[in-house]
Amino acid sequence: MPEKPHVFVSKGMTYHILSTLKPGPGNRVYKALRKNPSFPMEQEVILKVFPKRTNSLKDEFESLRDIRSFYSIQLLGFEFFNGNPAFVLESVQGVSLLQLIHHFTLSSPEVRCLLSQIYKGLKDLKTHQLCHGDLSLNNVLINKEGRIKFIDFGRGNYNHSLQGTPPFIAPEVLHGGRPNFFSDLFSLGVLERFLKNPHQLSRLKIKNSADFLSENQPLLSKDPKNRYFTPSPLLPEDLSSLSYKVKDLLSLLEERNWSTREIQPTKNRNFLIMGFLILSFLTGVPSSSKPQTNGLLHIRTHQWILIKINKDTQYAPVEKSLPPGVYHLQWSTPTKSGEKTIHIPSGQVLFLTDRDF
Repeated sequence: MPEKPHVFVSKGMTYHILSTLKPGPGNRVYKALRKNPSFPMEQEVILKVFPKRTNSLKDEFESLRDIRSFYSIQLLGFEFFNGNPAFVLESVQGVSLLQLIHHFTLSSPEVRCLLSQIYKGLKDLKTHQLCHGDLSLNNVLINKEGRIKFIDFGRGNYNHSLQGTPPFIAPEVLHGGRPNFFSDLFSLGVLERFLKNPHQLSRLKIKNSADFLSENQPLLSKDPKNRYFTPSPLLPEDLSSLSYKVKDLLSLLEERNWSTREIQPTKNRNFLIMGFLILSFLTGVPSSSKPQTNGLLHIRTHQWILIKINKDTQYAPVEKSLPPGVYHLQWSTPTKSGEKTIHIPSGQVLFLTDRDF
């Protein structure tokens, strides 16, 4: 399996790799842009590429294909890349629970809103005779609407080896039991502990989940059949509050990502700048006449957009180096169009996303 593929091709579709994500056990995970050469459309997806095809992989695909839960990442298709099977999954713009509680303290209504959504998602899986099997702070995403999405679920339904992330694994699973709805409820109880007390994140290194058992908390009961949870109605104000925090955190993460990619002049240009400054000093040219470097226009959207910058036409995503200055940008989607004036600063990045169109 290639370490850093740039493009996968299958059944006339091309998958342009945007980034490599954290892999799961025995697979590689990529964020990709799926394009159909016959139509001017593209879609951001997640590719989970496996080293080989197995019967359990086939069973997992057939079961997950039929799940239509609002709380689970949707399975969009199945592909083969260089002989390696791959799941094509919905891409969600959001953050994990772990990222969220690292940056924000959640209110009691927000915690209840998250727990209620997770519980409803587990119930949806149960109706399909499935469980999550690896519920943890990293495997629950919150999108920009404040809604949760499960990722990396289902392996425990087919793989009989121990699955899960300590300390979220129920004690009975650690002792050889099969994961099920009730072991997922134990994981939900551990999640509740961390959501309410993020200062306890140091306890994530605990391997023995029995330390979390508590007969005073129904989700953490030693007897699986005594575990239960009563969800609350999802209130618009709680979803709105979570949405605001997710959007704020996504913006912060984008800024941090771009701060590591500063636009630097080339070596030769550095020598030219050095010569210019020396010449300015010797001839009395004011040093405020600084040479300007190109800026970067970066456009990343979840839908296809036709972009026209002055006379240059292309489709999003766009990553284009431009001389600093003012540009006329025209755009159109299948449903609407518009135009705007943009300013590209010297040596800086202008980042445009869905909300700008």
